[in-house]
Amino acid sequence: MPTMDSNSKFALEVANAVNLLGELASRHSLNFRESFVGQTVNLLVERLAENEPMQHGRCERYFSVYFDSDLDLTGKSITVRIDRINHKRTFGTLIYP
Repeated sequence: MPTMDSNSKFALEVANAVNLLGELASRHSLNFRESFVGQTVNLLVERLAENEPMQHGRCERYFSVYFDSDLDLTGKSITVRIDRINHKRTFGTLIYP
């Protein structure tokens, strides 16, 4: 059975470190965004992405919040209440267009 050379071992260590940092960043993001559930935030609405049913915008804390609206609010400043989060997204309800 072949053994790992020092370059392969180093590459494996780097890959493991990168994965660990990614997991930690994801956990910190989730905990940070979770602290906003129930609060209202202002968003600057970004362009609707292709094949994306929900609009989204960035809040003053620079995370995206997804919300439903029948109006195209691209470029508008709006207020949403943050209702729920998951590992990838934060979801809110439009309060004031």
